[in-house]
Amino acid sequence: MTPAAPNIIACGIGDADAETINKVATRAEFGFVADKGIDVGAAISKFCAALTKSVIASGRSLDSSTPHLQVDKPEGFTVAIDVI
Repeated sequence: MTPAAPNIIACGIGDADAETINKVATRAEFGFVADKGIDVGAAISKFCAALTKSVIASGRSLDSSTPHLQVDKPEGFTVAIDVI
């Protein structure tokens, strides 16, 4: 593991393969697939909202003694590892 390497949050919508999403994400809890039947536009909107919250929360944690990347599962998504 390289401490300076970026974290990758992966998102799959529509027919995205959960196994591929899981491989792209740097950690299993950073890979998400949209639930079956969710509207593509709504899924993109929900993922972007969750990503924005993650950036804000993670940035705020930089002022703490334990900075960390905070990633929450977007509404209407499942963690990819749970789908495989």
